[in-house]
Amino acid sequence: MPVKRTLRLEDNDNQTPAKRPAPDRNYSPLTGTCQMSPSAAPQAGKAKARGKTANSHKPQVPQTEVEILHAISSKLEASVGAFIKARQELKKIVAAEGSSELKSFFSRGSADLKTELRRHRELASKAESCLGVNGAGQSHLQGVVQTGSSSDFLKSIMAL
Repeated sequence: MPVKRTLRLEDNDNQTPAKRPAPDRNYSPLTGTCQMSPSAAPQAGKAKARGKTANSHKPQVPQTEVEILHAISSKLEASVGAFIKARQELKKIVAAEGSSELKSFFSRGSADLKTELRRHRELASKAESCLGVNGAGQSHLQGVVQTGSSSDFLKSIMAL
């Protein structure tokens, strides 16, 4: 005996995948892992939906090698505090686990990092003064091209 069924025209479950709204996923469909921290990708999509760009104020891109070096060192100095804080949190976790391998990894203190950063600043300033970097970020060695042996190159530097 055949069963009569009614057509459900208003059923939203039968939508095609192209018309179905994308689900809000908190995990990566590729790896199946959850996000640890919020990334820039979801916010960038929301900003585009509002008609704004995610990065409306772009920082000036450094042009010379000296400017690039200064930009990297300033980023490093700015992130030292966050790095030390994260290291302290990891030390607390290691103490709770009791792993001797990780304890040896954290045996050096954060004062070493600050000391190395200070030494780096001192050496960078000495190198800039020795190389003769002027206010515009141009060195008097930038026009010198190494040709032949290294001794010829060193002699050409000494002549400047």
